[in-house]
Amino acid sequence: MIELGLMQHQIDFIEDTTTPFLGLVGGYRSGKTHALCVKAIKMAALNSKADGALLEPTHGMITRVLIPTMNALLYRLKIPFVLNKSSNNYELKLAGQWRKIWLLSAENYERAAGQTLSWFGIDEVDMMKKEIAKASWNMMVSRLTIGEFKQGFCCSTPEGYNFLYDFFEVGAGDNTRLIRASTYDNPFIDDDYFENLEKTHTKEQLQAYLYGQFINLTTGNVYYTYDRVKNRTTETLAKHPQAPLNIGIDFNVGKMACTIAIIMGGITHVVKEIYGSANTEALIKDIRKTVGPNRKIVCFVDSSGNSQQSNFTAASLTDVNQLKLAFGQENVKHYKGHIPIADRIGVLNARFSAASGKRNLLINDFECPILTRCIETQGFVDGKPDKSNDLDHMPDALGYEESYIFAPQKHRAKITTVN
Repeated sequence: MIELGLMQHQIDFIEDTTTPFLGLVGGYRSGKTHALCVKAIKMAALNSKADGALLEPTHGMITRVLIPTMNALLYRLKIPFVLNKSSNNYELKLAGQWRKIWLLSAENYERAAGQTLSWFGIDEVDMMKKEIAKASWNMMVSRLTIGEFKQGFCCSTPEGYNFLYDFFEVGAGDNTRLIRASTYDNPFIDDDYFENLEKTHTKEQLQAYLYGQFINLTTGNVYYTYDRVKNRTTETLAKHPQAPLNIGIDFNVGKMACTIAIIMGGITHVVKEIYGSANTEALIKDIRKTVGPNRKIVCFVDSSGNSQQSNFTAASLTDVNQLKLAFGQENVKHYKGHIPIADRIGVLNARFSAASGKRNLLINDFECPILTRCIETQGFVDGKPDKSNDLDHMPDALGYEESYIFAPQKHRAKITTVN
């Protein structure tokens, strides 16, 4: 048996043939393409009923990256093969049978229409624009029609919050698995490689390019201290049926945003979110339906809501007055003046991770997927938080609640806690 000197993350990626959709995310030179090719050979050997396919973002990368890697591996493994450049495929002789692997460029994914495949693999999927990556992935998934081990897999260095993040983090489920790899896992890299990278890349870039972490590489994260794992809570509304609730609200016509939190020992646990209520009247109904009857509720809102109306069916009432009528005047809190955005962001970052390292603001990312996504992905545009794609509504709602309670300002709400 020929020893390939594989790293553990490569072995995990290659040996998993049962997870329907598999991803490998890693830093530079963590052996992703090599693992992709080894896995392709394994999948070709396992599936006799249909062909497989390997994709690179562009046709040029097939020639520059994929073919040299695959050729070197096949020669080393002493596997008989034919590379048909005119038809863009390999034919491998495995266990006495010839198996075919098609070589495709993801940018021309439409050409895969009509293919019958057992498996496919995409290299450097995050190098593509997100819409192209998604379209090419969906096309290939639609081609998985027959085979003993049907599977779609991909690998890439993360390039911000692109396809890998959307599919394997946000869309994680029983049919997906994401394997992480670090450049430091590769024992064959000289120390000066890391030193050179540290001289030419920002701290954020190194998190992506060395550790394979999802980082907003375009403009920097607004909430840079948040960590999905370290700031995770498993507390839920159901676990604390009598606990008082702190509710942050951001008023938006048709896109009302609401965070629901429980404070325990000074630590905020965000346990539920409500998003998309048409107006304040609808939001009140949604809150009551979500939290149930007889709950102690304190709402924290933007002071501008005291003069704006998002509910045009009740024009005589402002948003804030509607909340006061519904939950009691003493249970609706807002500053007399507008809280500066920078102050709210500063409060959330300090609560996510204080200078001491303590994390006092935790989010149940399973119950609050929209809030989590916005916190992780919102960046800056021209020095201001990006408000495109409605990334600001949910963080703003949480910011009103946290800043009112914990910011050092004159008018502060009484903290409702659970011991």
